[in-house]
Amino acid sequence: MCCWQIRNQGGGADFGGADTIVEYECEGCQIEWREGAPYATGKNGAPANFEILATAPASWEMTDSDGYDHWRKAAWSAVVVTYSNGGTVVTVGTTDWSHGLKGERSGPHAHRQKYPQSVGRVMMLRALLLFGCFMLDSTRAAEEASLPRKPSVEPLVLDVWPGKVPQDTGVDGDEKFRMYSSPLFEGPTKLITNVTKPMLMVYLPPKEQNTGAAVVICPGGGYHELFWELEGEEVAAWLNAHGIAGIILKYRVPRRAGDAPDRPPLGPQMDAQRAISLVRSKSAEWGIDPKRIGMVGFSVGGHLVVATATGFKKRKYDVIDKIDDVSCRPDFGIACYSGYLKAKDKDEIWPDLNIPEDTPPIFLTHAADDKIASADNSSIMYQALKRANVPAELHIFATGGHDFGVRQTEKPPAAWTRLCLDWLRSNGILKKTSK
Repeated sequence: MCCWQIRNQGGGADFGGADTIVEYECEGCQIEWREGAPYATGKNGAPANFEILATAPASWEMTDSDGYDHWRKAAWSAVVVTYSNGGTVVTVGTTDWSHGLKGERSGPHAHRQKYPQSVGRVMMLRALLLFGCFMLDSTRAAEEASLPRKPSVEPLVLDVWPGKVPQDTGVDGDEKFRMYSSPLFEGPTKLITNVTKPMLMVYLPPKEQNTGAAVVICPGGGYHELFWELEGEEVAAWLNAHGIAGIILKYRVPRRAGDAPDRPPLGPQMDAQRAISLVRSKSAEWGIDPKRIGMVGFSVGGHLVVATATGFKKRKYDVIDKIDDVSCRPDFGIACYSGYLKAKDKDEIWPDLNIPEDTPPIFLTHAADDKIASADNSSIMYQALKRANVPAELHIFATGGHDFGVRQTEKPPAAWTRLCLDWLRSNGILKKTSK
């Protein structure tokens, strides 16, 4: 529940006099009008987040909460709504209460409409506060957009396996990379293939920012190659910026001889199980909470996340050493525009996946116009998780395509990173903040 508090510092009969308080609750979009109250806190004793301060005029277009009245070209003045963000005062917008008594309606039945004084106040305030919510989210978006695309530190590098990689027939040729360009994202990005020695690239956040949470990153690439920059290094940088250890898993690709071309290969799933146990075994050394180790994956990397989060009860390889005595169950999973979650030509989950009751919480995100991996993969998996009573959250954006990674663009899926951070907080993985 988010509570707002607005104080009229300048007085005026239209608003009820100096120090009049208006309280606003985000849930249900209701405003409680209290005239003449010298002070009031938010609902349920929550602290005040917003107040009105004197400032210069400004103007904008706003929509009321009913969704059909547009207040157009209104020059609001005299006061400004602000909020405090880490000590920095951010301007939301300005208004003059008397202008809230009338507006110009737009649409097929446009005409001048005069509202009763109390209705005008409430509609204007409601629109102003909804605008404030938009500005708050826009500020968070700006913060995300300013984050670096590459980690600022060199990674720790660990082999996933202590010796011979189990059940691996290898590939012809050495590990190699290529630069790849696509209309789906800006600029070329680095892809890696011919991986025969699975590794972990461990990017730890600065000690003073460390939250104790860690995420194993599984880049996509169709189980043929790895989108190393777009869905690896850039993701690690995003996580580090929020105090989370970002650990990129370089799992074996491409498919080996004998692997079915239309099914997920077994090798990467072995690498992922071992990676979770290895990270958990190093938790004390790396300043990680062993109960807050999760995974994030993109495209087929999303499948790898869900396969690991649901298949932890039985390892897909024989135990090698004491690291395999450590749990390979991730504490949460984040799957982005995943494939291989939905069965072919059936509205059910992929046949190799089973969902136990103790599957960890799963966050799913997709774009409805994804032409590479249908959003049905995420929606079908979400329904299956809910039927199994597994905590899950799903976000499908109308547009955005495939391969949007964590980049902050003008496309709708750019919002998923902020939604995901909120989800991590709601599940106790990250501490809740006022942002």
